[in-house]
Amino acid sequence: MTTHGFRRTPFASRLLRHAMRDRARRETGSPTSSTSPMFDDWREGIHAWIRQRTADLVAEGGIRLHDYIAAVNSSMAFGFNLFMPFREHGASVLEERLARALGFPVRVVAIEFEFQGPTDVLAECAGTQPADDEKFTASDVAVRVEDDNGRMGPRSSSVKAGSRSATGHGAPRTSERTSAPPRRHSSTTPARAT
Repeated sequence: MTTHGFRRTPFASRLLRHAMRDRARRETGSPTSSTSPMFDDWREGIHAWIRQRTADLVAEGGIRLHDYIAAVNSSMAFGFNLFMPFREHGASVLEERLARALGFPVRVVAIEFEFQGPTDVLAECAGTQPADDEKFTASDVAVRVEDDNGRMGPRSSSVKAGSRSATGHGAPRTSERTSAPPRRHSSTTPARAT
């Protein structure tokens, strides 16, 4: 496996400076005050109106937090901030966007964080378990959808802020991939995001 040295894009540098100025402004009233790029508690990086429910979900769901979730530019916190509102307050806007992208209507039946489905579904390795030389990572967010015919399938996203590889030019976005076409699922758990 080839590893590449870390190089922050100009956009990622601007994003980090912006996040630190925003944190300083919220904490001291001045955007020029000195501040750390790390929160004392990871929950401080989550929007106040979804903070408690996100913390509850992490505890109840056994979600393993990234080592640097307390960073002001954490991709995991970014994922929670982007998708937790859909999970908790309704996914109709997300359904509309997905339908437009997929070309057919879908209903969101679940939103999962740190999705660790079969590795062959996530297209990370050839089989259902990683080989000794293959790394295993979870998808930041999996949005499980169902079409009008009842076929189900996951739509997974890797959430990146300022990653040139995810965007081509450093703009913030999610890198989406369809892990599998919608298919029948033998057991369905009702979605919280309806």
